[in-house]
Parts: sequence; C-alpha cells; structure tokens
Amino acid sequence: MRNYEKEMAEGCRGVARVDAFRASLVLLCFGFVGLLSSCNYVAPEGEDSWQNYVDGGMFVTASPSLSPIGDRMVYASACTGHGDIYVMNGTSVGPVRLTHNDDFEASPMFTPDGKRIVFAREHDKFRHVWIMNSNGSHESQLTQGATLDDPQSLSSDGRYLLFSRSLWTGGLGRTSKMYLMRIDVVAGKSIHVGDIAILSPDSRFVIYSDAGELWRLELDGKERNRRRIYGTGWPTDTSEDGRLILIMRPIAGKAWTGEEEIWVLDTVTKSEKLLGIGHSATLFGANRDNVLFLAGADQIPYVTTIDGGMTKRIDCPSGYKTSVSASWDGRGVLVGSYAAGQRSDSSVIFIDFEGLRATTIASIACDGSTFRSP
Repeated sequence: MRNYEKEMAEGCRGVARVDAFRASLVLLCFGFVGLLSSCNYVAPEGEDSWQNYVDGGMFVTASPSLSPIGDRMVYASACTGHGDIYVMNGTSVGPVRLTHNDDFEASPMFTPDGKRIVFAREHDKFRHVWIMNSNGSHESQLTQGATLDDPQSLSSDGRYLLFSRSLWTGGLGRTSKMYLMRIDVVAGKSIHVGDIAILSPDSRFVIYSDAGELWRLELDGKERNRRRIYGTGWPTDTSEDGRLILIMRPIAGKAWTGEEEIWVLDTVTKSEKLLGIGHSATLFGANRDNVLFLAGADQIPYVTTIDGGMTKRIDCPSGYKTSVSASWDGRGVLVGSYAAGQRSDSSVIFIDFEGLRATTIASIACDGSTFRSP
C-alpha cells in the first residue's frame, strides 16, 4: 500500500526525504508525516506535527486509508484537541475512536489483511511508529529512539514496513531518510534504504534513491543483496518485475515550484521517456499501462499512457490535495481534499483507474463524519 503524503506540507523539496508518494516518494513537504504548512517551520523540541497545527497550520496527516475490501476507512482527526485515530464503515452511525490518550496520533494505514493498523504517535518530543488491532486493542511500539518516525507504506504480504526517520534536532522540515523493517517477527531490525524508497507490488524488492542514484534491494529474508540499477531521480512506483520505474526529477533550468518532471524508465533497454510535469503523487494504474499524477496549483488529477500518447484530465472537486494512498485492490487511489480556509475538516475523494472518475466517498468533520464504500 502506498502513501504519498506524509511528511511535510507540500512545498519544500530541498529536503531529500519521502513524502514521496509510495511515497514516498518524492519529498514534497506533503504530509505522510507531516503536518507542516511551511518548510521553513522548525518546531520546538522536535514537535513538528501537532505544534504546527496549533500554530495555525493545516492538519494534513488525516491520511485516510481503506481496508483491503474497501468496507472500512481509518483516518486521523484533530477533533479531540490532540489528534486521534478513528475508523468508519458504511453501516455505522458514525466514526469509532480507536486511540484514547493525550498523545498526538496520525498517519494511520490498514495492513493488507485488514486486521491491524499502523500509525504514528508523538510523545515527549519524539514520534514513533506503532501498530494495533483494527479495533484499537493491543497497541505495540515498532520504532524506538530520539527520532521523528513516520509510516510510509506496507508490503502487500504484510511483512515489511517502510518508514521515514529524521532527528528531532534537524526537524521534519529538513533531511529525512528511509528505513525498512520486518513487522512479522518479534524485534524486527530496521535497515537504511536511501532517501526515497518504494516497495514492489509483489513484495519481492525495494527500489530506492540514494544521492539521486537508483538501487534495488532484494527482500529475500536477509536483505543484503543490493545493486545499482539504471537511472537517476526519485522513485514513486514500479512494475512487479522492476523493469519499469516511475521517477521524478527537478525541472531542468527552473527553480523548484512544487512540481517536477515525471519520467518512466525502462531498466532493461536503459531508455526513458518524459511523461509530463506534476506533483510527486504519481503512480501506475492497476494494469501498469497508464499513470496517474496531480498537476497545477489546484492539483488536478490526470491520467496518461506510459508512452505519453494520451493524457486525460479527471474532473475532481477543488481543494488542497494531500494524503494520497493507493487502495489495496489496485482499483484506484484515495486523496484528501481541504477546501479554502479549512484546517482540519476535509473530504476524501476516490479516483477510479478504470472509470477515470473521481467520487467523494467521505467527509471528515468534528460535527459529524460520513463514509460510503467506493
């Protein structure tokens, strides 16, 4: 499952981290972690997320995530005054609160079996990744240390977690690194996987960028087999065999404005093609013959073929877009949307790859939230 949102608020890219879409992906000061409304923001004592909201920023880590069959949606909300995790289904009267303490919690995502939820918890200056059952029971801390950690994506087999990490002395508005952890074993160790990383759809490997160069790490249980592959840039998605990779690069000759060049690389023929200009929320469609991306100041969704031959705009409600994540079944993506002037209330839009249409499936608000399965 990918989440292309998480770490800062859209805008700053001089940081090499992953707010990249599978995020990871391309550090766009987005939100998978981040609730930063400005990359110039440096929070006191390491509290980058909640303090930014208190100071007037947007709560951009609601991070809505669908269960594998799409009957439930988990998300974070600022309504309790400190950030908590909620779940909704299409038959309940309203949302069910899963976390009940004074810590800040955000960036939730379902595991591929729908039985557990991974999320971020901020406590005593630091933020770590936690996991709990889908009903809120049996919470367990996955990451440790004097760090700011945020979940980015889970492998489709449920064994691996990709998360971003930065030291609180640096602040989330600065450089973060990506780490890979086994979560199907007790005390799973984490290993560094560059600046931006993505998991393959079949959970067999990781593609990551280190100092702009692309690498491949085989997930064979030992995680020792790394090799340099063709291409440069920040990866956002890959085909199952790893032959095709979507990457983002700065627009040549221009100052960074929040958008970048979108390229598709063929690692076998060592060829590449420019598909367009857009934000880092960029990924392949379910059958890998088209690509979804957001573009323009209004972050309008577009779909283009991998040969760049056809680009279609998808009509979508206006608003600041964040929290982009792919559905487990590959049918489409979820996008959080904030209307002008809104800081915590938002809507959730489902973009269908096959029908090429956008539908509002949820409303998140302190005075009442609703959800219907896409």
